[in-house]
Amino acid sequence: MLSFGKESRQMVDIDAVHGPCSDMSRELFLRRILETAQSEVGVREQPLGSNDGPRVRQYWQRTGYRFPVFWCMCFLWWVIDEVCEELGVENLVPRSGDCDTVEAWGAKRKILFKTPQPGDLGFVTRSKGTDAYHVFLVKEVHADYLITIEGNSNAGGSNNGDGVYERRRERRSNHNYVRFALLMVPEAEAVPSSVALYLGAEKLMDSVIVRGRTLVPVRALAKALGDRSTGVLRPVTDGEIGWSSEDEAVTIHGRVLGVELTMREGKAYLAARDLAEFLGFKIKYDPKKNTVIFS
Repeated sequence: MLSFGKESRQMVDIDAVHGPCSDMSRELFLRRILETAQSEVGVREQPLGSNDGPRVRQYWQRTGYRFPVFWCMCFLWWVIDEVCEELGVENLVPRSGDCDTVEAWGAKRKILFKTPQPGDLGFVTRSKGTDAYHVFLVKEVHADYLITIEGNSNAGGSNNGDGVYERRRERRSNHNYVRFALLMVPEAEAVPSSVALYLGAEKLMDSVIVRGRTLVPVRALAKALGDRSTGVLRPVTDGEIGWSSEDEAVTIHGRVLGVELTMREGKAYLAARDLAEFLGFKIKYDPKKNTVIFS
């Protein structure tokens, strides 16, 4: 069984022929922010109360510290930086473990708000809009409360707790919200982030647009289309899909698929046109219906 990694989604040209252009999907970016933060819930200081520990140390070292510090902002900067590296986005948030510094940056860039949205950095202040002393990531927004993910906290919401927690936090007037994704992932309107794949008039599946290309899942689409590269349509099953260690490439019916793969959420993706040509199909894009048609 093949095992593949993960990749980002971007919205640009449909298959390197024509189509609209834009930057990365903000939806994907924020989803990966929340998923990355969520995966750290349960991390604890070692020993408790030390602002240190193998994982905690990675948070504050990433922001440039060489000694244990209050690390709520360090944790979220680490999360943002991890996702930026993964998706190829420039991290514009100031490299700092200081809440005031990042909140002031948000105010200067006009992305500081009083109402929250998922993915915002929420700052707790001591007075009306100044002197931030704790930060959390907004996961869910409800009428009277938020679900948050926060580092250097505890079950009571301390600004110097012992780990990474998911919390229910009451909405308060001394909370300010920095919507950093507005700057880091500017998003054009009315640009598709997915595309429907058809074989003739039959819909096969939906797929995504990544880094300027329509990408299709190699295994699933090869099985759905079959292989007619020899002029005769042959079914493709899991048994006909393999991996060449020598070529470090996927094989189908023993032929090496010698083009670069994109890894996304445990599956291998390939540009639609590349897989179509490899399997002996033609391809065209219908911009009015936002569909890719194999024939």
